[in-house]
Amino acid sequence: MKLTEVLPRQLDLSARRLLETLDGVTPAEAAARPDGLIPAIWHVGHVGVHHSYILRHVGYGPDIPEGWEEIFRKGSDGSGPYPRLDEVTAWFQSVREQIVRLAGEEERYSVPMEGAAWSTVGEALIWAHNHCGYHVGKVSTLRALLGKPVQR
Repeated sequence: MKLTEVLPRQLDLSARRLLETLDGVTPAEAAARPDGLIPAIWHVGHVGVHHSYILRHVGYGPDIPEGWEEIFRKGSDGSGPYPRLDEVTAWFQSVREQIVRLAGEEERYSVPMEGAAWSTVGEALIWAHNHCGYHVGKVSTLRALLGKPVQR
């Protein structure tokens, strides 16, 4: 089995899982901050922005909507204001499709790309999968604090 078969499936799975953590969550709940935590909508937008950085590096889209880099950047306090939840999830779906497409292009893996935890696009893609999984855990905790059922 080749990485170009496994990595796209795993990136797709982690991104879909992140979206699934919003199942049954209202827009108000997605922006809620139980115990002062950063809201669920921020986590989805944040992962999308970071996936978009990888995509932009190789000339892929979609573009990050104006103002979203600041709202969803690493280190932001999560205070918003946020775009509508349906806008964020629709945009994230577009990003998911493109990151999965890129992960299937082995010739792109060796393209240099400097980052905190990677030096090539291939390494950045593996990091993106781990990063998304981390945020699935964060939003799952928020679900529990909001009284939503546990997802398996």
